[in-house]
Amino acid sequence: SSLMQGVATDDVIHDHDFEDCDALLDGRMGDGWQLFFQNTDVQIQRRVTEGSPLTEFRLDGRLPFPVPLFFEMLTCLEYRRSYDKFTAEIAKVPGALEGTDMDVIYWRVRVPMLADRDYVFVRRITFEKATQTYRIVSMSASPGRFRAPVPGVVRVERYTSKAVLRANGADACDFRILACQDLRAGGGAAGAGGARRPP
Repeated sequence: SSLMQGVATDDVIHDHDFEDCDALLDGRMGDGWQLFFQNTDVQIQRRVTEGSPLTEFRLDGRLPFPVPLFFEMLTCLEYRRSYDKFTAEIAKVPGALEGTDMDVIYWRVRVPMLADRDYVFVRRITFEKATQTYRIVSMSASPGRFRAPVPGVVRVERYTSKAVLRANGADACDFRILACQDLRAGGGAAGAGGARRPP
């Protein structure tokens, strides 16, 4: 699947790439998940598939925020820089994929005691008004196409995140997030954003 490949085909996020979002909502995520972290707001599970270098993280939770507010918190790059101390740089790549409903984003992450990691990925968002549901898909772009590698920074070339945010009344929202990356490059879940919320 596109999730396990971790790269957007031809640097395009297609309609079928949103299928995992629906599976998240329906609970159709298969077996093999192990509890990684849990508190009153979120449960994080991890799954490693034998023979694959990619590790998946799944976040399920509910927050006391209206869904439009949580959507802005999750996707606003400027806000990300203000609250995430591990984000060294994050911005849309100017001029990339103009004339489409997709953005290309560069994200550089500080990793304590290790080299910084960075990501270049395509992001596409849909909104279903009737159910107040946002679907956000981010997938790695072709290596080197939109942003050249940075000396001394480890480029994570296989990364995917798929998120669903749905209103639960007027003042709360449910969220389901699936993130997948090659941790051999990324250096670990906490250090490289493996289980952290994607932009």
